[in-house]
Amino acid sequence: MDLFEAIAQRYSCRELMLLAITAFGYGSTRLESTVARKEDLLKRYLGVPEKLRLIILLPVGQPASSGEQKPKNLLSGLVH
Repeated sequence: MDLFEAIAQRYSCRELMLLAITAFGYGSTRLESTVARKEDLLKRYLGVPEKLRLIILLPVGQPASSGEQKPKNLLSGLVH
């Protein structure tokens, strides 16, 4: 697997996980930049073996508030 394919799979996986989390009524946020800056600390705290890499961390929980969904654009206004 080349680097481009690995990056594409990472983002596809993240988006599918976020959709599943939302579908079950939970909330999450991605912590990629935090993981990049503090990977060693997080690995020790979470008990992740040294040979593995942390790429994405998705905390899951009940949303603090119920957000409103933005109105959707009509498809006819987006395509010809």
